Amino acid sequence: MAASEDDIKQWKLVANEGNQSAITAIGQHYLEIGELDQAKFWLLKGSEMGSITCMELLAESYHEKGEITEAIYWFEKADWPEHVLTLASLYVTAGRYEDAIALYKSEINNEYGEQEKALSLLQELLKSLGRDAEVAEIQIPFSPNVHYQKLSDQELFDQLMNYYIRMDDDGGFWSEETFDDGEVYVADEMLEKYELGEKWTLTEREILESNLRVLDEYYSDVLDNPVLDFITHTQRFKLNQNLDSE
Repeated sequence: MAASEDDIKQWKLVANEGNQSAITAIGQHYLEIGELDQAKFWLLKGSEMGSITCMELLAESYHEKGEITEAIYWFEKADWPEHVLTLASLYVTAGRYEDAIALYKSEINNEYGEQEKALSLLQELLKSLGRDAEVAEIQIPFSPNVHYQKLSDQELFDQLMNYYIRMDDDGGFWSEETFDDGEVYVADEMLEKYELGEKWTLTEREILESNLRVLDEYYSDVLDNPVLDFITHTQRFKLNQNLDSE
């Protein structure tokens, strides 16, 4: 829904007092209705105040209009990880091949980035430059995190339980609280949640992956000798309760 004239008037009043959110909203509004000169005025104003969003909007606007030099300038200023591949492609268009290659390589080495896409684009670029010998040398580095991310929920649960049934809760590993975005997470409770048929949230899954990685690094003897048949988390929890009450 487009902003009304009254909205724009209110935003401008606040924007003139230096409010970045209002400045960005006005710039976006003018972009949406095609008034590019007005959009540029407000987005430049926001960019000068350090607004990454304004820089991104300017970069994308110049990119859409095919103004490569300006687009590169604002994407570089924004310095936002999500735009690495876009910036690299602009470097290619501008003939800045070494800059593009450097960016593709940085994305390939970023385990949280678009590694496979960056690898494909880099290989394509190197071939187009007649640098075929370099293509085979470029590989995605091994990341331990990838192994844990590829585990199914059941596999992750089973591997955690392999440790759970062998370890006393010395140091409170299973009951240790992890804080994320105001929420509290406890491994013990997350394991019980899964066993009761509930699915983990993305955050819970990431925390448990991290827990398993730590356990694998420090208890390789357990990793090498897994227990295939184990009592359930609930059974152990109840057993511990009974022992505590005696």
